[in-house]
Amino acid sequence: PGTVPYLPCAVDVIVAALREAPVGAESVFVDLGAGLGRVVLLAQLLCGARAVGIELQPALVEQARRGAA
Repeated sequence: PGTVPYLPCAVDVIVAALREAPVGAESVFVDLGAGLGRVVLLAQLLCGARAVGIELQPALVEQARRGAA
């Protein structure tokens, strides 16, 4: 209650955005409203950035943690 609904984004859109952004191994990438953590994981895997996801919905946090494991 009181949060924005989870709206997934296509992986190709995320990859294109990461290619355009100046994100590299020296970066700290922060995703507010991280949902399932896909953007955070891709930022770390594709760019080498330290990546942090912030999410308020406990069910999404749990799923993101499982995905990261």
